[in-house]
Amino acid sequence: MKTSKAFTIAIIALIIFEITRVYFIMPMPGSQRMQSIDLAYFLHSYRWLFRIMLSIVMILSIKTMLKRYLKTGLLMILLLGGIAYATNFPMSADTMFKTMNHQNFANKKGNFIDSNRLIIGVVMGNETRAYPINIIAHHHQVKDKIAGKDILVTYCSVCRTGRVYEPKIDGKIVDFRLVGMDHFNAMFEDPETKSWWRQVNGTCIAGSQIGKQLADIPCYQTTLKTWLTLYPNSLILQQDSDFNKDYKDLEKFDDGSVKSKLIGRDPKPNQFKSWVVWVKNNNQVKVIDWSVIEKNKYVIESVGNSNCMIVSNDGQSVFAYKIDGDAINTNYKVSIRDTEFEITRANNETFHYDYKGNLIQQSNLNSKNNPILTAIPCTQEFKHSFEDFQVLNQ
Repeated sequence: MKTSKAFTIAIIALIIFEITRVYFIMPMPGSQRMQSIDLAYFLHSYRWLFRIMLSIVMILSIKTMLKRYLKTGLLMILLLGGIAYATNFPMSADTMFKTMNHQNFANKKGNFIDSNRLIIGVVMGNETRAYPINIIAHHHQVKDKIAGKDILVTYCSVCRTGRVYEPKIDGKIVDFRLVGMDHFNAMFEDPETKSWWRQVNGTCIAGSQIGKQLADIPCYQTTLKTWLTLYPNSLILQQDSDFNKDYKDLEKFDDGSVKSKLIGRDPKPNQFKSWVVWVKNNNQVKVIDWSVIEKNKYVIESVGNSNCMIVSNDGQSVFAYKIDGDAINTNYKVSIRDTEFEITRANNETFHYDYKGNLIQQSNLNSKNNPILTAIPCTQEFKHSFEDFQVLNQ
């Protein structure tokens, strides 16, 4: 093969390789709908082998190429350099969405976060934390320690999924880095084995740790106002001033009005970007379109052979409970308030609960069969996320 032709082939192959490597793990046209994780991981894992082999061919033929086609050769080298720089730096997930430089918390008195903002709330022992969604949606992860336990608070804005995990693999705490996405869900890479872990369920999907799962930590999605009503002593994550512009870009993310095909909401039900809430009880899952909860403020559904109630006091917060003690009675009338809700039976007995599910008042003190509410997991996310990562995994 002529050396000039070998040079051209090596350059083109390197360009295609760098673009393809990024294509499968970034939200590019068609890339997130493919079953391509194995190929993406293969290209990522052996990227230096491909680069070295093709670079050797390029170096061995560069002298002849530049001697015969100087301008063309230089242009091809510049093009390769530009594409290699773009795909490895500006287009790298952990460059686009850097971790926080300054991680500061404040109590209610010292807080600067708007009380109407959505947060991911975590309770561990006697300690509570609130993590504003517009902050963690940009960074995708915040590492913290509560009640002596390391936690990893994560959020994928393209799936609208907030999850909290113990960042521990084989008994060792690790620092994950954002590496890209698959099926529109963020992926993290562990530093030792370079395996890839899915944000939505903490499962390793590529690498030597495949099949392992991070320990899940319960969390809640509420407005800060509602959270502080329940936990007035909670600490609240504050904005890092180095990223004020990035947080501003997500100003309208909470209510879904942000103008973006990736992270904006489709208000029509049963659409790719519709919001849904799914609730889990006794290993059974049921999904409800968010528009139903918005309209009625609550829904009572049978899930896992129990009656379960999903409640939203403000059209943003969401709580779910299993109803015990009166399980056969579904003829409840529910009244939603800012800080509490009421359940009224057919006999007009009324029971008042806070959003922790605690009974705080009842109309008939002689009643011995009040509904007992037990908080159960629920989460709001995009319909496509539920279908990809919940329905298919039942």
